[in-house]
This record gives sequence, C-alpha cells and structure tokens, in this order.
Amino acid sequence: MKKRLLIILPEAGIHKLSIGPFQKSFREAPQTHATLASLVPKELDLEITCIDENVQKVPFKKHFDLVAISIITGTAYRGYKLAEHYKKRGAKVVLGGIHVALLPEEAAQHADSIVIGFAEKTWPQLLHDFVQNKLKPTYKDLEQHFESIPPPDRSFQRSSLYAMPNVVSATRGCKSSCDFCAVPVTGFGWQTRPVSHVIEEIKKIPSRIFVFNDVSMGEDIEYMKELFGVPVFSIN
Repeated sequence: MKKRLLIILPEAGIHKLSIGPFQKSFREAPQTHATLASLVPKELDLEITCIDENVQKVPFKKHFDLVAISIITGTAYRGYKLAEHYKKRGAKVVLGGIHVALLPEEAAQHADSIVIGFAEKTWPQLLHDFVQNKLKPTYKDLEQHFESIPPPDRSFQRSSLYAMPNVVSATRGCKSSCDFCAVPVTGFGWQTRPVSHVIEEIKKIPSRIFVFNDVSMGEDIEYMKELFGVPVFSIN
C-alpha cells in the first residue's frame, strides 16, 4: 500500500478573492510545494497531495502518513496548528521554510522533524529515511544546490486559482541587506541557475505569459544579459 504524503503551504490570509466556495489568489502561483513534489524520489512511489491553503481546502479528515508544512513567519502559527492536527491523527510531521531556518528550536516543538536550509538534498534523504522508519529530528543543509534543482511539478497547481499561474525562478537569494527583509538574515547568499535550464523550463510552460518571482535578479548584469539575450544597461 502506498504511503500518503501531504505538502501544505499554510493560509496567509492576504491578496485573494473569496465568493462562496470559490477562491482566487491575486498573486503569482507559489513554487515551494510543487518543487518539493518534483524532488520526491520516484522509486518511493508515494501518493502525493499538494495544498496551497490560500486557495484550497485542507483535507483535515483524510489520513496521511507524512505531512510536510512549509512556513514563513507570517504563516508560522497557522502551520503549527496544522502540525498539531495531523500529529493527533497519527501522521509524522515535518516543518521547513525560512521561519524554521530562523527559529529552529521553536519549530522543533511542533514537529517530528525539521528541515533547516535548502531542501534539494535533504528532502529526498528525509523521505528515504521516513519510508525506512529512520526519520531524524533535524535535516540541515546550508550549501547552495540551486544549479541542479528541477522545475516545479506544475501538475500539482491549478492555474485557474492564480492571477499569474506561470512562475519561473532564475536566481535565489539576495546580496543586499534591507532591514525590513528576512532574506539577508538567513545568510544563504545569492545564486543563479544555468541559463539553459531556465530557458528549457520556460519552453515547457503552456503559455507565452510568465513572470520571474526572484528576490533580486539584478545582482549580476552579465547574467541578465545572457538570460534575456539583449543588452542590459545600468543607470548611474
């Protein structure tokens, strides 16, 4: 019998339209849960469910063997409530996301396991450990592996739920240190994906309209020139 995996992005409560049961986000489609789905090792043959609670209902009454919840600071309390609910129903719960990286000791109180840093390597290892009943309390990887990350599995996203469903990332992180932003606090730095990988992902999008949701694409002018295929000028 297949083990059931649930990946949740908790409700943030902003930028959406609700009319009866219909909900639509005015933001771009998030990539986190769809990327985690694409990183699930095929050989584990897990039954995967992805939920963005901002526009979808959480299946509270359904049984899951493993529940992974990605949280930012604004969704932390909601994420903890979801974690407690599924733990009471017998599921193992994993918490990850930037809030976990910033406050791992707090997050660990609400989960069977936490992921600190990047998931490209730790997430597949965690899933293998889970299947073998060897789940560790902490998985940590602060090294960048962005050049090898696969595109998000868009089959887990309903495009009609978002104002901008087609989202691509070419860079990750930021070199700046704005005091209102959590990104520089993590100290994860800034990295680019190979331009060829980005272009191949764009070619597979079934639309001519897409957006980049990078924090700060303009950190490397030469990279931008290569990516866009046109001269990029800076203004002094």
